[in-house]
Amino acid sequence: MSPLPLSHIAQLAGGSLSSGDGTVAIEKLSTDSRTIKRGELFVALRGENFDGHNFVEATAVAGAAGAIVDSNWKGNAPENFALIRAKDTLQAYQQLAANYRKQRQNQHKRLRRSGPCPPVSSDENTGELQ
Repeated sequence: MSPLPLSHIAQLAGGSLSSGDGTVAIEKLSTDSRTIKRGELFVALRGENFDGHNFVEATAVAGAAGAIVDSNWKGNAPENFALIRAKDTLQAYQQLAANYRKQRQNQHKRLRRSGPCPPVSSDENTGELQ
């Protein structure tokens, strides 16, 4: 993923940034608290046998820049830890992925259409971008 500011990630995910610095750029997301690395954004998913919200504080200690959590999450996080609150974290994660992909596709379309050269087919453009 290209670096994105937390404020933009919140917008793409349909959530709201409730704490942290919205200008901090994130390059990677993780749904696994055991493998979180410094500067990554943790997505607290719920499942039948687990709840990622139980591990938000541990990801903060491990160096995560922030987390996407449910709107009603009441856990503790350090003051400088970013929280993006969403109605449903799975839907937010899916929406973030879909919107990020759309954004990237639109950027590629603009790249293909700009410049002094006459229009060429999509196949020729794809080859140039690879």
